[in-house]
Amino acid sequence: MSALLFLLTIEPLGNLLRSHEEYGVCLTEDHTATSLFFADDSTLLGSSIVNLQAQLGLVDEYCQGSGARLNLTKSVLLSLNRHHVCPFMPEVKILGPTDSVKYLGIPFSQSLVDERILEDLDQRFYEGFKSWYRRARTLRGRLLVAKTMVLSRLWHYTQHVVIPRTVVRRWQSMLNRFVLSRNHERNSKIIQLIPSEFLYQRRSDGGLGIPNLDAHLKR
Repeated sequence: MSALLFLLTIEPLGNLLRSHEEYGVCLTEDHTATSLFFADDSTLLGSSIVNLQAQLGLVDEYCQGSGARLNLTKSVLLSLNRHHVCPFMPEVKILGPTDSVKYLGIPFSQSLVDERILEDLDQRFYEGFKSWYRRARTLRGRLLVAKTMVLSRLWHYTQHVVIPRTVVRRWQSMLNRFVLSRNHERNSKIIQLIPSEFLYQRRSDGGLGIPNLDAHLKR
C-alpha cells in the first residue's frame, strides 16, 4: 500500500521537478539531479538559491493541484559547497558550516563528519550486543543475532566512511567475544584458544562462520 501511495503522490512531483533540469545540479554530462525522495523525506537539489526558489515554485504548483501542503518551517537549507555560506531564506532554517543533516541515517555537513559517524557507529555496535545478548543463549543463536541485528546496521554506514584498522580490530574482538562467550562488555577480555582461521571459516567448510569484518569492509 505504501509503495502505491508513493507512486500516486510523490512520483508526479518528482516528474515535474525532473522536467526542469535547468534548476538542478549537474552530476555528469548525461545526468542532472533535481530531487531525492524516500518515504516521507523530500530533498530538493538546486544549483543556486535562485534555482532553488524556482523549484519551490514548482512544488507550490504541485501542491495547489494535489491538495498537498509544503511546511517550510520543517525544512532546512544546506550548501553542498563547504566554502559557500547559504543566504537568508524566509521560513527555512539555514544550516551553518558545523551543522549537519541526516539523509537515510547518514549525516551531511559542510564540515567533515567522519569522526561523528565513527563515534555513533561505535556506540551502536556496543549497544546492539548489550540489547540482544539475553536472547541469544546458543553459539548459533548469537551468530544469527550478530549478523541480523548488529552487523546489518553496520554495513549501511561503513559504505560512507573509512573505518580505521584499530577500530576494525576492536569491533572484531567484541564480535568474537560475543559469539564465543556471550560476553558483551566493551573492554572485557577472554582467552581465545580457537585458531582464527577456524573462527572465520564458513560453516559449510567446518568452521564457525563468524564474519571477518576486515574482509567485509574491503568489498
